[in-house]
Amino acid sequence: MDENKSSMGPLVGAIIVVVILIAGGIYFFGKQQAPSTETPAVSQTENPGLPNDDLVSIENDLTAAGTVSTADVDAAIADINTAIDAK
Repeated sequence: MDENKSSMGPLVGAIIVVVILIAGGIYFFGKQQAPSTETPAVSQTENPGLPNDDLVSIENDLTAAGTVSTADVDAAIADINTAIDAK
């Protein structure tokens, strides 16, 4: 066999690898440029119908819903503390 004869195998293999890398790069960057389907976050000022989480709003919501008032809860806690102290 001739040892001086060059082989085309490594060159063809390198070309195939480069083509695959270029195709993968185009696919990857194409996916990043696609428009996002996520919904944007809406702030409290944009949509006042969203629930508010400050303490006054929560108390007003509870009162409006006809649930137990905070005064009733305070009285119940005082009764529990009295019962615990009596033991």
